[in-house]
Amino acid sequence: MPFLFEFGAFVCFSVIPSVIEFAMKLYHSDATSVGIRRFCRFSILVSWLLLGGMPVLLSGKTATWTGDPWGPMTRDQMVEIADEMIDSTWSPRRTIHNYRSPTRPRTTFEEGVTYRGVAYNMVYEADDWDGFLGKVENTSGGDTDYGNDCSAFISIAWRLPRRLNTVRFEDEVTGPAELAHSLGEIGDGASVPLIQGDVLNRSGNHNIMFDRYSSSGVVSMEQTPGPRNTALPHQEMRRNWTWSSLSNYRPIRRNEIEGEDARPSFLEGDWARTTASSLNFREGPGTDYDAFDQLPYDTTVRILPHDDNGIRVGANNWWYVARHSDGAVGWLAEYYLEATYAPSGEGWVDIVIDNEDPGFSASGGWETSSSGDDFYGTDYRYHVTGGTRARATWTADLPHAGRYRVQAWWPARADHAFDAPYSVRHSGGETDVERSQAVGGGRWNVLGTFEFEPGEARVRLSVAAASGDFVAADAVRFMALDPAPPFENTFAEWRLSQFTSSELDREGWTEPADDPFGHGIPNLAAFAFGMDARTPDTAALPRIEIENGAPALQFERLRDTADVDYVVEVSSDLTFWSELSLEGAAFEIPAGADSLTETVRLPLPFGNPAPAQFVRVRIVQVEP
Repeated sequence: MPFLFEFGAFVCFSVIPSVIEFAMKLYHSDATSVGIRRFCRFSILVSWLLLGGMPVLLSGKTATWTGDPWGPMTRDQMVEIADEMIDSTWSPRRTIHNYRSPTRPRTTFEEGVTYRGVAYNMVYEADDWDGFLGKVENTSGGDTDYGNDCSAFISIAWRLPRRLNTVRFEDEVTGPAELAHSLGEIGDGASVPLIQGDVLNRSGNHNIMFDRYSSSGVVSMEQTPGPRNTALPHQEMRRNWTWSSLSNYRPIRRNEIEGEDARPSFLEGDWARTTASSLNFREGPGTDYDAFDQLPYDTTVRILPHDDNGIRVGANNWWYVARHSDGAVGWLAEYYLEATYAPSGEGWVDIVIDNEDPGFSASGGWETSSSGDDFYGTDYRYHVTGGTRARATWTADLPHAGRYRVQAWWPARADHAFDAPYSVRHSGGETDVERSQAVGGGRWNVLGTFEFEPGEARVRLSVAAASGDFVAADAVRFMALDPAPPFENTFAEWRLSQFTSSELDREGWTEPADDPFGHGIPNLAAFAFGMDARTPDTAALPRIEIENGAPALQFERLRDTADVDYVVEVSSDLTFWSELSLEGAAFEIPAGADSLTETVRLPLPFGNPAPAQFVRVRIVQVEP
C-alpha cells in the first residue's frame, strides 16, 4: 500500500519508505512550507517514475468528476463531451499557476486572458468541463491543480463509472472487458475500422480519441500537457497522428454504445432460437450466399465454432449454426436470433441455480432485494463488501463429465464491487475469478470454461472485494459444451443415473442385491426391467395375461444391454425347472414409453385347463 505523510492540510504521496523518513526529518527540523513543497515535488517525481507515468495524488485536490452511472450512450454524446472539453473558452478570475506533471513546470494562466480547452493536470482526481469552469471562475489565484489528463479526458467522455489510466485501459480490454473491448492487437489501428469516439491506447504512456482519418493517419481528440497556445490552444487537443507514430497503440472501443453491440452476442456452444418465420438458412455469411432452406419460427440452433462468427455483412452480423433437429449447418442473421437454453430431456445439460433454489446457500447475514429490473428470477441477495467471512455458494450435481461454461447473473449498480471475487471448483482444482458487478447487469456473464467430473460442482462468491459498497448474489449457470456421452445400457451407468454422489458412497445402497428404498425389488431387477430405483413402476414386472383364452407371459426388458440375460423357466413343483425359449415371443416398443425398453409377450405351452404350472424370469448378471 502507498504511504501518506500529512503535514497540516498538506498531504504528500509516496511509495518509498525512505522518502517518508526524509519527510519526517524535514518536519522535525521545522521545515518551511517551501521546503515541504520541494520535498513533495521530489517524492511525487520519484513515485511517478516508479509507477511508469501514472497519475499522482496531490494535496488539496477536490475532484469534480469521480465517475458516472454506467449505461448505454451514443457516439454523438461522447463526441459532444470531448468537444466541450476542447473547444469551450474560459478566463481565470485571478492569475493561476496550474500544476501539469512531475516533470513539467506549472503553466501560468493570466487573469483577463481568454483560453480554450480544459487545462492539463496529471493528477488522479479529475475535473470535467463544468467542474473546471467553476474552479477557474471562482479561483483566488496562485498555485492550482485544475483540469484533467489524457486518461481522465477519455474516462469523462466515455462516461465511465470510474477513472481508468492508460495501464488500466490495457488491463480492461485484455481482462474481463466489462467497460471496453479491444478491436485488435497493439499496432492494429491502421487495419481495423475505427469510428469517431474509439480510442487508441498506449499502456503506461498516452491515449487519444479517434476523430477522423487523415491522409497519413488520424486526427485525434485528446488532452495534452501544452503549454496552451493562447491564440489557438485547441489545436494542441486535435492533432495529426501518422500510422507509424501509433505503432505502439491498441485500438479499443467502449462497451454499450447505443445502436452497436458491445461484445459478441453469442459464444461457441450457445443456444439460440429463431424469431422470424421462413428465415433464410444460407450457405455463407451475407445475403450474397444462396439460401438452401428456410427455418420456421422458434427453431432451435446451436452456435458452432468459425473464424467468421459475428462478422458484419450489410446490415447484420452473421453466425454459423447447426439446426438442432437434424444437425444441418449454415449461416443465420443475428437480428433474427435470440439466446435461449439447451433443449430439455435430450442429453444436453443446462443448469441454472437461482438464489431461491435448493442448490443455493448463503452465510453471514445477506439481505434480499427486488429493486430494479435486471435481476434473475424474483429477487437477489446482497451484502456489504469486506470485513466478514460471509459468502454465497451455488452447488450443482452435474450428470456427466466434460466442458462446461460457467456464467453468473447479477443486477448492476454503481455502488457494486468492481472486483467481486468468485471461485469455481472443477476437476482441475479451484479457479478465482473477479468480475465487475457495476456493469453487465441483466445478462449472463462468463466466469470461464472448465472441465468437470460427474457429481458436485461449486461456485462461491466472497464479500472480500476491494472496491464498491456491495456484492450481489443472484444466479449461476452451468452449460455443457459437450453432449452427454452415449448412454450405455449397463448396470454401472444405471447406478450413476439413479443415485446421488453421496448415495453412491453409502454401504448397502447400490450393489445388485441391495434394495435401498424398501420396495422389495433389488437394484439388479429394477435395472433389468427398466424401472426407476425410487419410484418403480411394477407394471414392468413379469405377469401372466390371458390372450384369446391362452396364457402368455409379459414383462419389460432392456432392448440393448450386454449386462444381463433373461432366462424364462417353468416348473410344476417349484423344484425342477426347465427353460423356455424366447424364439416364439413377440417384442413391441410401447408407445410413448422409454425407447430403451421393449415389451416381451411369450405364449405359454399350457393347456386349458392345465395342471398347476409355475413360471419365473431369472435375471443373470453377465460378467464383463
